[in-house]
Amino acid sequence: VIVDLYPFEKTLQSGASDQDIIEKIDIGGISLIRAAAKNFEDVLCISSMNDYSELLDILTEQNGKTTLQQRKRFATKAFLTSSHYDTAIFNYFNENEGLDNLKISENNHISLRYGENPHQKGSFFGNFDDIFIKLAGKELSYNNLLDVDAAVSLMNEFTNDQPTFAILKHNNACGVATRPTIKEAYETALACDPVSAFGGILIANREIDSPTAELINSLFFEVIIAPSYEENALTILKNKKNRIILIQKEAKLPQKSIRTCLNGYLVQDKDLKTDEISDITYVTTEKPSESALEDLLFASKICKHTKSNTIVLAKNKQLLASGTGQTSRVDALKQAIEKAKEFNFSLKNAVMASDAFFPFPDCVEIANNEGITDGNMATAEDLGDYLLKNGKVSEEEYNKNQSKAEKILNKESILEEIGKIDSRNHVPFSVIISVYKNDNAVFFSRALDSITESQTIIPNEIVLVVDGPISKEIEDVISEYTKKYGIFKVIRLKKNVGLGKALKLAIENSTYELIARMDSDD
Repeated sequence: VIVDLYPFEKTLQSGASDQDIIEKIDIGGISLIRAAAKNFEDVLCISSMNDYSELLDILTEQNGKTTLQQRKRFATKAFLTSSHYDTAIFNYFNENEGLDNLKISENNHISLRYGENPHQKGSFFGNFDDIFIKLAGKELSYNNLLDVDAAVSLMNEFTNDQPTFAILKHNNACGVATRPTIKEAYETALACDPVSAFGGILIANREIDSPTAELINSLFFEVIIAPSYEENALTILKNKKNRIILIQKEAKLPQKSIRTCLNGYLVQDKDLKTDEISDITYVTTEKPSESALEDLLFASKICKHTKSNTIVLAKNKQLLASGTGQTSRVDALKQAIEKAKEFNFSLKNAVMASDAFFPFPDCVEIANNEGITDGNMATAEDLGDYLLKNGKVSEEEYNKNQSKAEKILNKESILEEIGKIDSRNHVPFSVIISVYKNDNAVFFSRALDSITESQTIIPNEIVLVVDGPISKEIEDVISEYTKKYGIFKVIRLKKNVGLGKALKLAIENSTYELIARMDSDD
């Protein structure tokens, strides 16, 4: 029994109307295939034109006869044909219905030399030729394909941008740059990390011309991907026969991401969102400059395709360095800073992007100390707004403390008082802090940082009143910051005396005149 089914998938891929697609759902052919394959002991079933040649060879060599083993093998292929056909039909109907079922069937297959490691078998299921034209080079390996997939995903973010070049290693970008020409983009991307670029995957969003090919030719790389190549550029790149040279076609890629997990699969929508300026919310009182925003969007695109925890540092649409795959966001930042310095990059006015949650301002502070800032720092008010928006404090508590903060810590009022004594706004003064048992040690240490590192008003001394028993965490902070900043005086009280008396004691122990007063109830 030989059956040639209606071409349902080809009709679907052609963009035909729903009526034409449904018309190509075979009914009788599927029934014939299943019936013939079920009876393989006596019936030979051929369900694909791809098997005609093999069938002809068998019939010629065996004088028109087949063995039971051969008929069972063709029956197996017949059920593969019928199940694949039904899967395609189901997925077509389920596209808008959303039934919670996972049906995957892929007949195209490439056997790979091995998997991720030599002792592992590896295969690629899919039609590679739908996405690429391979112009030269050896067969792609399992790891090559993973890198190619990462490169294509990253460059998709820059499809409509100026000429952009990226270099990837182990699925992470080690060089990315956007420039007026593809030659400049390559040179700038390579400068990010010329060491890691060795043996990497190269990808561009523009045609590779001869001048760019001349530069690329001096680098050892595994794969290069571009939408096209100048004829002479191709001649240059083909000098080394093992180089894999690919033209990327305009092809529709899957919208779902699937991976094995335990005894099943994890499925999610692919992250197809590319950040735009309209997506950004500002948590500082001042907004970044236009160039800083462009760099932030550039860094965000790279960050999206870098292994978590990651920190990406960028400036002038060039990747400076990234910290990748770290268990700590702080470690990722330190790694990125160290790498940027290794290649002599200045981090002044660079930007930082991360996929990590920042529960504390540690990374922001480290970055600021390295000059990674657009001149804007988060304020106490910014932190308060963040805590409120994220449900860390109640609105009542926030408003109560905000009201007090505005009266007590108003920077303009303090400067006005200082100005009455010295028009230059630079006079010696002390800051008085009262500490309680239930205070948060992290916020307390940040408060000390804010006071001592302020570039507007700098205290000559800190008077610290410890109002009664305190937690070990607070005690540790006091000890650390006394060494760090040389706190002028620490007054310890055995029992709580209240804020008013604590402040009175602190004022009496300050060497400077009180220049800013507070209401008694504050």
